[in-house]
Amino acid sequence: MERVDIYINGNVITCEEEGKYAEAFAVKEGKFLAVGSKEEVMMTTEGDRAIHDLKGKTIVPAFVDSHVHFVQTGLNALAIQLHHCKTIEEVLNTIKMADKPEKGIIRAVGFDESNLIEKRYPTMEELDAIVEKQPLWICRIDSHSSVVNSAAFKDLNLPEDTSGIVKNQEGKPTGVLREKANSLSRKHALENTSMEERVKAAKEAEKLALVKGVTLVNALEGGELFHDMDADFLLEYKDQLKIQAEVFYQTTDVEKVLKKGLKRIGGCVILDGSIGSRTAAISEVYRDDPSTNGVLYFDEEALREFVLEAHRKGLQVTVHALGDRAIQQIIDVYKYCLQVFPRKDHRHRIEHFELATEKQIKEASAMGLVVSMQPAFEYFWGGEGGMYRDRLGEERGRKTTPLGMVVKHGGIAIGGSDSDVTAIDPLLGIQSAVNHENEENRVSPYEALKMFTLHGAYAVFQEDRRGSIKPGKIADFVVLEENPLTAEATTIKDIAILGTYVAGEKVEI
Repeated sequence: MERVDIYINGNVITCEEEGKYAEAFAVKEGKFLAVGSKEEVMMTTEGDRAIHDLKGKTIVPAFVDSHVHFVQTGLNALAIQLHHCKTIEEVLNTIKMADKPEKGIIRAVGFDESNLIEKRYPTMEELDAIVEKQPLWICRIDSHSSVVNSAAFKDLNLPEDTSGIVKNQEGKPTGVLREKANSLSRKHALENTSMEERVKAAKEAEKLALVKGVTLVNALEGGELFHDMDADFLLEYKDQLKIQAEVFYQTTDVEKVLKKGLKRIGGCVILDGSIGSRTAAISEVYRDDPSTNGVLYFDEEALREFVLEAHRKGLQVTVHALGDRAIQQIIDVYKYCLQVFPRKDHRHRIEHFELATEKQIKEASAMGLVVSMQPAFEYFWGGEGGMYRDRLGEERGRKTTPLGMVVKHGGIAIGGSDSDVTAIDPLLGIQSAVNHENEENRVSPYEALKMFTLHGAYAVFQEDRRGSIKPGKIADFVVLEENPLTAEATTIKDIAILGTYVAGEKVEI
């Protein structure tokens, strides 16, 4: 007879109903068998039973990170880290002192000029002074810009008219690459990555997820900012992982996705860029650069053709739209597709949705769109003195990541990290959602928790199997030191994760 594991004396947040707690649950054959009081659970189980005393600890459904560049997360964890740097000198010294490959491209990640005293990128000359002969490629934290030394720029061999090559007053390249030039530089770096490195990267990314209580990731792979080799690799490798990786192939090639047997398409199919790189498509110009209001990468006809084909063929679609101009573009296309070919329960998505207007939020909610948002962006770049204020000014800078407005208008918001733009860390995401500086964009701790559990499962059609603690569902759960619903709001991110369980088994990390 199969053993039944019974957990008692817990503070179990089921995520089935607000305010609904249980004190015990049972697990058999990898699924929740019973949930309720200790007496109820004991009465519904028999045979070989193992009793586990939770001693008052809090149990929540295992977390879902709905926006992860999984392979890239692992690869970047193995690269030179620049997240901590506060000056150009520190950037240069970090690269100079780091262990580097003897040949091939030197990769550095996590660069954010908005965190530097100088508020600028290193020059090509500064990079050449520390790495002269070997190609050096530095990725901005949002992946929408990069900077290279002379050897890397020469290797890229970009046509002179490639969009996004930033030049100085003399017309010479500075080493900074945006738009198409950035995409080509990223592809070049990833083409020179071996399958052995990708295996190592996948294992590292899985470890980063599990240690934060995440057992389901939406892995957004391939496409303009990454490489299709990542997507193809993960589709082959994902069954060897302990966690579940739902792959979103970032392509507009519908037939390719259908041939691979996938049910969804897109991810960071980029309609625009990012606020940090000033490429997010917004209605008014950037406060700190009035020469631009961002970039739209798709014309509406091409976008409509792609989405309609995928929609007609039953695929779930999602695209990257961050600024309000890009958001309106995809809302208009989804609206057209649903009028031409009505389809229930499509669960089409918009990734980021960061500068949506209230009108757009209402439209998205009415159409049943799922909005995939990254609350931790507010922790790192929101608020007084943050990068959003620098780029957008006071009024617009307070309107980013409008989670509270989505909930107010009955929308479905899901939580992600955009790892490794920010780290996989749902508790930080929950804290950020609860503490948004703009009160109308805050959500309750319970709503924030659902973004990273039940709503995350719903967004990939798995709410009948995951996302809450309920008999019959897969027994993925997390043991926490404290209750995130009652903890001091500014300390949620610091709650210790005592154990991550996959199908009822504790994962040793």
